[in-house]
Amino acid sequence: MQHGQQAAAKEELEGEVERRTQELRAAHDQLATLSAMRADFLADVSHELRTPIAIVRGEAEVTLRNRDARPEDYRDALERVRRQGEALSQLVDDLLFVARQGAGTPALKLELSDLGQIARFAADDVRSLLEADGGDISVAAADLAVVHCDRNRIGQVLRILLDNAIRYCAEAPRIAITVEARKSGYVLTVQDNGVGIA
Repeated sequence: MQHGQQAAAKEELEGEVERRTQELRAAHDQLATLSAMRADFLADVSHELRTPIAIVRGEAEVTLRNRDARPEDYRDALERVRRQGEALSQLVDDLLFVARQGAGTPALKLELSDLGQIARFAADDVRSLLEADGGDISVAAADLAVVHCDRNRIGQVLRILLDNAIRYCAEAPRIAITVEARKSGYVLTVQDNGVGIA
């Protein structure tokens, strides 16, 4: 092999080594990103699981303590427990999705939904817990605040905010949910009398 051919072969080999090294670096970076996404997602889901579990447990405790409960009180409590069961089921589906896909965020199920109705359901889910501790919750919503969204995800976020509002109130929690119409859409707000979270 002549000197020129040797130099060309060496240069080609060095180029191939550099290309493979860059591919390995890119694959490593991608794995690190996926691992971080998975860890973040699992931490988020672990936090989110506490909210429906706390509501189910609280709902059962409050209803069982009420010696004057009527059949409709039990029916309402069971309906709230059923909704929380659906929320838990959604979180488990998300965990299965991540386990099967390796990483990433579960897809949104977008449909036309009324934000006021979503807010009222979320308020109903915690109302008996609040009232048992002397607190209350109100919902003020624009008429037919219909948007294209994932109603389960919006409800999930609301339940987390409500759980935090209850958890971080030193006194009887007073919570207000508002859904206001704006030019660009709607603003959903949760206000409480707690200490606040940084």
